[in-house]
Amino acid sequence: FLNFKSNTYEDSIKSLKTAIEESKKGNDRIKYYLVIVEKKTNNFIGEIGFSIINKNQNGGVCNLGYFIFKKYKKFEKI
Repeated sequence: FLNFKSNTYEDSIKSLKTAIEESKKGNDRIKYYLVIVEKKTNNFIGEIGFSIINKNQNGGVCNLGYFIFKKYKKFEKI
């Protein structure tokens, strides 16, 4: 599963480096990270990411995780 939570500055830097490296892999990527923004204000309200754990001819299987800042939880639909 994706490990988004950072407890230290060093953890955050490590996660950022992983995300940057994954973005350069093209079709070989297995991790995807996306930002969630509020349409009206363009404010950053959270993030979502997924890791592909099994590819097959019909698509595949992935693990999905997300984080939304507490003040924006009212937008959460799940």
